[in-house]
Amino acid sequence: MTFLHKPDRIKQKKDVMEELNFYKTMILQNLSNKHYKSASEKVNSAVILIKEYQDHYNLTKEISEFKNLDQKINLELIQ
Repeated sequence: MTFLHKPDRIKQKKDVMEELNFYKTMILQNLSNKHYKSASEKVNSAVILIKEYQDHYNLTKEISEFKNLDQKINLELIQ
């Protein structure tokens, strides 16, 4: 089977970054609207995406950024 016939092709880094930027925008919007559960779900989705592509691209900065957002959400939830 050739690479072109693989059903789960690897996304390009710019596509992963665009998706992560979308998640970040949605998370920040949900935080400003106090929709913490939805923001938390978006963080989890972003972290899954990062873990999926960490072996292909260096996403250390991004995982740190989303972990910080997760901490911020958790602080809001316990208040």
